[in-house]
Amino acid sequence: MRGNSDRLELTKKNIHGEKVIRFDEALKGVECSAVTLRRDLKTLQALTSYTHRGQFVTLPSIPHFDEFGIWFYKKIGFSKYGTSLDTIIELVEKSK
Repeated sequence: MRGNSDRLELTKKNIHGEKVIRFDEALKGVECSAVTLRRDLKTLQALTSYTHRGQFVTLPSIPHFDEFGIWFYKKIGFSKYGTSLDTIIELVEKSK
């Protein structure tokens, strides 16, 4: 069993290597439970895709968001606001 810091570092390394990684692939790479990986991703402040049913994750240092706070990587959408609903609310509130 890996220690918490080792697992966090391995998770960061795996994500940085790909820029965006599918949750199930990240899970295979660290050999822990899904709950533990979700907790680790929260610790890393990872972003979850708002497209593809939230199956993809990336680290906050990777995306280059546009003026609307949206970033696409190979047709996978991420928002600095979180979910698609949160993004819509944010954009409507900022609109004139």
